[in-house]
Amino acid sequence: MSPLRRDQVAIGLVAAMLVALEIVWTRIFSAEFFYSFAFLVVSLAVLGLGLGALSLRFWPVWATAPHIAALLASGTAALGPAVVTRLPIEFNALGRSGGDLALLAAGVGLLLLPYLAGGACCAALLRRHRATAAQLYAADLVGAAGGGAAAIAAMNAFGVPAAAVLCCVPGALAGWGPGRYQRAGVLALVAALGGAALVADAALVPKAPTKAPVIAERWDAMGRIRVFAHSAAVRGIDIDGAANMLLHRVRGDSGLPADPPEFALDLRPLIRALAPERVMVVGAGGGSEVLQAIAGGAQRVDAVEVNAGLNKMLTHGAQAAFFGHLYESDGVEVHSADARVYARQHPGAFDLIISRSSNTFAALSSGAFALAENYLFTVEAFTDFYRALTADGLLLVEHQVYVPRLTSAALTSLRALGLAAQSHLAVYDLPTQRRQVLVLGRQPLASTLVHATLPALFAAADPASRILHPSPVAEHLISRIADDGWEAHWAAAPTDISPPTDDRPFVAQMGRWDRLDAGGRALEFAGFPLARLLVVAVLAIVVVVGVPLLLLPGWRGQTGLAGAAWLYFAAIGMGYMLIEVVWIQQYSLLLGHSAYAFPIVLLALLLSSGAGSFCSQRGEPWWPFVFVAVWAAAHLVLFPHVVAVCGRLDWGVRVAISCALIAPAGFFMGMPFPHAVRYVGECIDWGFAVNGVASVFGAALAVFLALHWGFVAALWAAIGCYLGALLLLRSMARAQSICHRHHAGVSNILVGD
Repeated sequence: MSPLRRDQVAIGLVAAMLVALEIVWTRIFSAEFFYSFAFLVVSLAVLGLGLGALSLRFWPVWATAPHIAALLASGTAALGPAVVTRLPIEFNALGRSGGDLALLAAGVGLLLLPYLAGGACCAALLRRHRATAAQLYAADLVGAAGGGAAAIAAMNAFGVPAAAVLCCVPGALAGWGPGRYQRAGVLALVAALGGAALVADAALVPKAPTKAPVIAERWDAMGRIRVFAHSAAVRGIDIDGAANMLLHRVRGDSGLPADPPEFALDLRPLIRALAPERVMVVGAGGGSEVLQAIAGGAQRVDAVEVNAGLNKMLTHGAQAAFFGHLYESDGVEVHSADARVYARQHPGAFDLIISRSSNTFAALSSGAFALAENYLFTVEAFTDFYRALTADGLLLVEHQVYVPRLTSAALTSLRALGLAAQSHLAVYDLPTQRRQVLVLGRQPLASTLVHATLPALFAAADPASRILHPSPVAEHLISRIADDGWEAHWAAAPTDISPPTDDRPFVAQMGRWDRLDAGGRALEFAGFPLARLLVVAVLAIVVVVGVPLLLLPGWRGQTGLAGAAWLYFAAIGMGYMLIEVVWIQQYSLLLGHSAYAFPIVLLALLLSSGAGSFCSQRGEPWWPFVFVAVWAAAHLVLFPHVVAVCGRLDWGVRVAISCALIAPAGFFMGMPFPHAVRYVGECIDWGFAVNGVASVFGAALAVFLALHWGFVAALWAAIGCYLGALLLLRSMARAQSICHRHHAGVSNILVGD
C-alpha cells in the first residue's frame, strides 16, 4: 500500500472514531447527566479536535508522528467515560459551587484528550499530503459518515457501554505503521479494547442505588430502559432517568387483568361512553392506555411508540409474559414509529387519540448537539392529529407542564383550519396530581361531554379537578390563554407560552431570559432558561478560549494564514455545521424520528461531501458557494411542501427523497475546504484547526438560533456563511495574484540586471 493510500485509510479511521465517540458519549451522558448537560460536556470535548490540530503550530514533532497520535486518541477515549461518570458532579449546583465547576473542568479535560490527539493526527496527515489534500479530506468525510452509522449499529447490537469501547478500535487500527513495536502496540491495544468491551456493562457506568430492584435493562441508541419490580402486580419502566411509566400485570395470555389495576387516570369510562372502533395511543410506553382501551371495549388499538427497544421488551420475553402478551392480542397493533408520521398516514381513521405524559426531549443522536425534540406538540402536529380523527373523533392530551403551550398551539391550529377554535377545545386541571388535560374535537364539543362525562372522569382521579375552559378559572393561566390568546399574557407568564411550530418545535424548552431568577429553581419548566444558558456557555467558551488560541500562532510571528484565509476556514466550518444540525432535525419530520434521521442525513451529507472533495479540482471555484446558498434558500421554501406531499409515502420512498434532496448540496459543501489548500500551503493544519473550532461554534449557534428564531433563521445564517466565504476566497485569490505578479516583476528586474 502506498504512503498516500495508507494515510487516507488512517485519517478515515480516526474520523470514524471521533464521530462515533461524539454520538455514543452523548447517549451515555444523556442518561447519566440529562440531555442539556450532555450537550455542554460533549460540545466542549469536541472543541479539542480543532485545538489538537493547532498543536502542530507549537509542537511540530506531532507532524512527524500522526499514527502515534491515533494510538493515544484511542487509548484515552476508552478511559474517558468510565472516569467522568464517577465524578460526583452536581450539575444543578454549578452556578454556585466552585468545587463542582472544578470537577466539570477536570471531566471535560479528560474527554478532550482523544480529540486533541485525533485532531493532531488528522492535521498532520493533511499537512503531509497537502498537494493531494482533496483526497485526504474526502477520506476524512467518508470515514466520519461510516463512524456515525457504525455508532448507531454498535449501540443497537451490543449496547451503549460496549459500543463506547468498540468505537475506539478504528483509532487503534489507524496507528498501524511500519515499525515492529508500533504494530505490536496496535495489536495489544485492540486486544485490550476487545476485553474491555466484554466487561463494559459493569465497568463503564457505576451502578447507583435504585428505587426498586432492576430486573431488566436495555441500553441502545434510543435510550437506557430499566424495568423495576415495584410489586407482584406492578413494574416500573424508566427511560434515561427522565421518563417513567408503569407496567401492569395481566393474567393469562391475551387476557385482561383478573383484578383490574387502579389507574392514576382511568380512561375506561370515557372509552365505554364513546364506544370507539379505533383508538390510537401516542407514546404507548408501558401499555397502560392500551390496556385501558381494550378493557373499555375498543375494537382496535394502534399502540404507537417510537422506542423500538421498549416495544420489543413488551412483545417478547419476561415482560411480555408479565403483560399477558397483550400486545399480541386480537385488535392490538404495535408500531415502532413516530406518532406524527403515523397520524399523517391515516387521515380520518381514529375515533380517539390519546397522548399521556409524552415527552419530546431526546438526544438527537447527532452527537454533542442534543437539544433536539420531535414534533409531537407543534401547531402543525395538532393539524395532523385533527385530520387523523373520524368525523366525531376526539384527541386527548395530558401532561404535567406543557399544557399552557399546548393550549396556545391547539388554538392556533384550529384557527388556521378556519374553525371556531374555542368550541372545539376543552381544558381541565387536576391540581392534586399536578396535571392538566386538553381535549380537542373534530366537531364542536357537546355540552354533556364537556360538563358531565369528562368532569366525572377527572373527579374520580382528582376530587379537586376543575374545568379551565370553556368555564374559565380567572386566576389560571390556561383559562386566560384560551380566552384572550397567549400574546395578551406573555409578559406575566412564568414560562414560555408561545405555540411551538415545526420551525421552532422546542416545547420542553420553556425557559425565558427574563426568568433568570426563577425562585432558585434552575429548571426549564419553572421558567429558568437552562438550555439557552448552556448553549451560550459553549459559544462563550469557544470565543474566549478557542479564538485567542487560534490567533496565537500569528501573534508569535508565524505567517502563512492571512486574515482572509483564517476567516474563510471559520466561515465554511460554521456554515457546514449550521446546515448539518438543522437538516438532521428537520428531516426527522419527514423520516419519522431522530434515531432514523440522524444516520440517513449524516451518511447522505458526508458521503456526498466526500465525493465533492474528491472532485473539487474541477470547475470554477466560485460555483460551490453559489449552489449551496441557492439550494439552502430553495430548501427553506420547499421543504414544508415536501413534508406535506411526501409524508404519507412508504418509508423507503421517503428515505430516497431525503437522500436526493441532501446529496446535491452535500456534494458542493465538500469542495470549499480543499479549494483553499492552494492558497495556504503547509498552513493547512492551521486552517483545519480554525475549521474544527468554528464547527463547534456553528453547531451551538444552530441550536441557539433555532431555540430563539427557528430553523429558518439558522439556515439563513448558513447561507450568509457560504456567501461570505466566497467573498473571502476571491480576496485570497486576488492576494495570491498580486503576490505572483510582484515576484514575476522582481525576477524580470534581476534578469535584466
